[in-house]
Formats: sequence, C-alpha cells, structure tokens
Amino acid sequence: MKIPIRGILVALILTLSASVALAQVWRGMGRIAGKVTDESGKPLEGVTVKLTLPGSGGTEIKSNKKGEWSIGGIARGEWQVDFEFPPYEPRRITVSLNELSRIPPVEIALKLDVNEAVRMDVVKANELMAKQDYAGARAVYEAVLAKYPTAYRLEPYIARTYYAERSTTRRSSI
Repeated sequence: MKIPIRGILVALILTLSASVALAQVWRGMGRIAGKVTDESGKPLEGVTVKLTLPGSGGTEIKSNKKGEWSIGGIARGEWQVDFEFPPYEPRRITVSLNELSRIPPVEIALKLDVNEAVRMDVVKANELMAKQDYAGARAVYEAVLAKYPTAYRLEPYIARTYYAERSTTRRSSI
C-alpha cells in the first residue's frame, strides 16, 4: 500500500497553521497608540504597557524616549490597558476598539507613589552600606530626607552611617 506523502504534508501544514491562528485570537486590523507622562507632563521612557483582550490574550510593549507607544494589528473589543513603571502607581484603563474606526491617542499621566520612591532609594542606600560606602549611603538618605521631610524615620539610618564610618576609621588607626 502506497501512502500519499503529498496529502499528508498538506494536512500537516493546514493543521499547524490553524493552531497558530487560533493561538493569536487577539490579532486583527485595529491600532491603539498613546503617550505616558508624569504629573508635570514630562514623558516617561520605559513604561510597560500591557494590552489584554479578556479571554483572548494580549501583548506587551514599552514606551519610547518621548513617552509614546503604539500597537497595531489587534482585534476589536474591550481592551484592558495596564501601565506599570515603578516608583509610579500602576494604572489600568479600558479602551473600546473597533477595527475600522480610528480612536484618538490615549494620554496617561502617572502619579508618583511616594512610598515606593522612598523604598527604592532606601534599598539603594542599604546596598551602599553593605559595600561599606558610608558617605554614599548617607548622601542618599539625606537626599531622600530633604525631598520628603516626613520620612523622619531615616534619621537613625543616617546616624548609623556616621557610626560605621567612625568605627572603620578607629580600627584602621590602631
């Protein structure tokens, strides 16, 4: 019995192409674009923009130097658009997209999460302390305290930098 190889190949190719097409149900002819800024209007580079069509999947991109982003080739529907960029508060909006009509650019201003900003700076200062760069750590702590005066809990950390620096100096002179 002779097996028709050409027929099997065609069936295999059709099966594989159908499975790839079904895996990307979110694909279409639509386009969404926009700009991400901070509260003062300064563009934010590197903001993660996640687009999700509930039940169908989605995609993710980053904003450029001008804070602009765009994605084309997406299907119509109610898209969830998430914006993430620490130390800014994450934001989610819903955009209704029709493949044949053009929607205006999405303008988003992200709000700074002060607690996250302070936390990130404190982590940076703690890393400097671990490397025994006490003056560098103190500079970071003092800069945070100057920018956010209500972060008074950093004062003991500043004191520790002086103590550690003094302890190191004493040991080296013995």
